[in-house]
Amino acid sequence: MNHEVAGLLLAAGASRRLGEPKQLLTDASGVPAVLRMTHALRDAGCARVYVVLGAAAEQVQPALRDEPVRCVRHSQWSLGMGSSIAAGVQAMIGDDLGAHGVLIAPCDMPAVDTAHLRALLDRFDGSTRVASEYGERNGGTIRGIPAILPRSDWGWLLTLSGESGARPLLREENVATVVLSRGTHDLDTPADVERWRAESRIDAAALPHSPAPH
Repeated sequence: MNHEVAGLLLAAGASRRLGEPKQLLTDASGVPAVLRMTHALRDAGCARVYVVLGAAAEQVQPALRDEPVRCVRHSQWSLGMGSSIAAGVQAMIGDDLGAHGVLIAPCDMPAVDTAHLRALLDRFDGSTRVASEYGERNGGTIRGIPAILPRSDWGWLLTLSGESGARPLLREENVATVVLSRGTHDLDTPADVERWRAESRIDAAALPHSPAPH
């Protein structure tokens, strides 16, 4: 059975440590992070994509002008990631979206690509939570976003605030997981960005090239 899932891209943060909107950081091919993740969610199979904007919304939204996405302006973005999730889910409910679940994703995790998002969707059965699994903390494995939360969790997601996000739900038993290698690599500092761009150049160079026409 095909279970429809909406994408929820979190792009509201202020990027204070970085000093510029990370949503607009470009990879080696010149694609802004917010646009790269929007494409990844759509290409993975999300029925509709919602993008929560907050800090720098006036700068970020034009990058999505030609995209078939729903931008959600979140005036209380400074309350943390949890409040951004709540704002996005509220918009979905207000639109009477009939999705079975929501795939929550950030725009500042370079390791996340279409293949990983598709693997999460493949594990979703309509009712089971599906989380990304990466890194270690206190001897245990971290579960976090990108993650799919079934519709039965949406009421709880509406109550979120602060920075904890959906992680309490993802720590519970009976959560399916998909390993995300290098999932702890975020774009928080200029050094992170330089490393990401260098790696994306290497990845691009490794792709097969079509022979030049004669």
